[in-house]
Amino acid sequence: MLDITRGTTPNVVCTVPYDVPVAEANEIWFSISQDDCVVVDRTLTSGELLINGQSIIANLTQEETLAFKTYPDAKIGVRLRLGNEAIASSAPQKIRILDVVKDGVI
Repeated sequence: MLDITRGTTPNVVCTVPYDVPVAEANEIWFSISQDDCVVVDRTLTSGELLINGQSIIANLTQEETLAFKTYPDAKIGVRLRLGNEAIASSAPQKIRILDVVKDGVI
């Protein structure tokens, strides 16, 4: 399980199964949800994601991590549209949200 601390700027990595050709993706949707609501939503075409092999990376802002609550756990997932128009996805991964003593953007 991944940990994210509220008020920080982590690089969040989601790894896609090796049978999915990430480099051939036309579009990638990177989402983090909590309590059935999407909190972070990024796309490849917006320039907000980095690809490193089978890993897709998003750098979160303080504002985004402060939007999380410490309960329940969040979930991260990635969906990809490949060059042949096939759709692939990662399995959802749980994220534990940790609190900070001093809240707010610094």
